[in-house]
Order: sequence, then C-alpha cells, then structure tokens
Amino acid sequence: MEEALFFNHAGVQLFGMLHLPSGGGQGDHRRLGAGFVFCDAYADEAFRAHREMVVYARRLAREGFAVLRFDYRGCGDSAGDFEDFALPHWLADIRRALDLLEARGVTTLGLLGLRFGATLAATVAAEDQRVNRLIMWAPVVSAPKYIQVLLMSQITHELAKYGRVTSSTRALAERLEKGGNLDLAGNVLSQEVYRGLKTFDPWKAPKRSPEHVLVVGIRGDTTRPVELEALRAKYPKVELVVVQDKLFWFDKIYRNPSALYDATSTWLRSTFEA
Repeated sequence: MEEALFFNHAGVQLFGMLHLPSGGGQGDHRRLGAGFVFCDAYADEAFRAHREMVVYARRLAREGFAVLRFDYRGCGDSAGDFEDFALPHWLADIRRALDLLEARGVTTLGLLGLRFGATLAATVAAEDQRVNRLIMWAPVVSAPKYIQVLLMSQITHELAKYGRVTSSTRALAERLEKGGNLDLAGNVLSQEVYRGLKTFDPWKAPKRSPEHVLVVGIRGDTTRPVELEALRAKYPKVELVVVQDKLFWFDKIYRNPSALYDATSTWLRSTFEA
C-alpha cells in the first residue's frame, strides 16, 4: 500500500510517500514494526536517481518493511525554494521524517541514504538514538571533494548546452566565496550551502553508532573503495560491500542497479536473523 501525504515541519509543508507492507507479502514477522526513511541525493543527482529509489522502496515494502520517501524543503513537491535552505534544514527534515514514521507505529527505525543523502543520514544517525540501522549507498565521504564534483558537473553542463566551456572550477568557486550563487542545471548552490560543505564531516567525532551499519560502494564511483574503507574505523559494527553496478545518479533513464538492491536486502535479512 502506498500513501501520498504532506507533513508540517517548522511551518514548511514537506511531501512524502509512505510505502507500507501488505498482508501476505514476502516479509516475515520479525520485520513487523521496522521501517526506513529514505534520504535522497543532492540536487540533480536526486532527480536522476528518483526511479531507482522508488523501485527499492517498493521492494522493501514487499519484504516487510515500511518506507517513507520524502522531499527535503525546497525540493520536489515540498514547499520553499531550493536556494533558501541549507544543510541544517535538511538534517532537521530527516529527523521530522523519523518522527512521522515513528508516529505510524514503526518501532525499529532506520535510514537509507544515497550519495550526499547518505552523508546526511550518517549525521542524523550519529545523534539520534532512535536510528537502529544505517544504510549508505555510495556515500560522499569527503565533502570538499564533492564540491569539486558539483563544480565539474556545471562545466559539463556548459559544454553540453553551449558546445564550449565558459567557466573554470576555480572561477566558480571564487564566485561562491564572494557571496554569489551558482545554478547547477536548475538547482541553485548558495554560498551558505557551499561554506557548509567545505567543513562538513559527520565522521569527525560521531556521538554514537547505530547497531547495524551497511556501506555499499559501486566500482567506478568518484568515492574510491579506499575512502570507504576509512569508515570501518568509525563504526563498531559495519559491513562494507563494493558491487559492480550502474552509477545510476548520472543517468536520466532507469538503470536497475540489481547488485546494489540484492546486496542491501541480503544484509538486511542477516541483521534480522542474527
């Protein structure tokens, strides 16, 4: 069963889609009361990965889990303008989404995040005692490095649109440093978000670790396996898997990252069977 809904946070209406397990599904009784909030990737990556997140949310519902997908404020169908909000707002939105899932009767809460959404999820999980399971798909481990990825995406966009490069990553960074905004293919990167990204590191001094943590890397991603390995030291109980699959957040068509899906569901089963 799927339910579209709006929920209020600090006067802002957030849009969500709740996927609930149906009776007679593939899930077993041990998963009743367990659910996940999905944390989208940032900006254009979220748009390109939308279908993949929907497909896996439906799969988890068939496997017996409740799932809440939602749009951060200023994104998708939620209220507000993208450029008016920054990292603290989106972290607060994730916590509010957890509140909603908990109010719907979910007693074992988890977060699943993609790319920078995984980094945001890790930040919330390091502070919120309710988060029992954390799943990070191709997480952004180095926010400063991710800034360069975002700036390069603008260069690529210029080349595709104009047939030539009109800027450099250095010039784009200088514009942000001086207080300007940057239009990343329709998503505005503000100076506030840029400055927040420069120092953002949820793993510097985490206050807590969820009981179960899964990190799934994809070969060919900008985050190399050696960077993911560094996360082992941050969590007492973590499983790290690197799969051969599609980098689907770069494409506008559905890529069916089956290896990613299967690795995640296999790990989830093992945490409930242990």
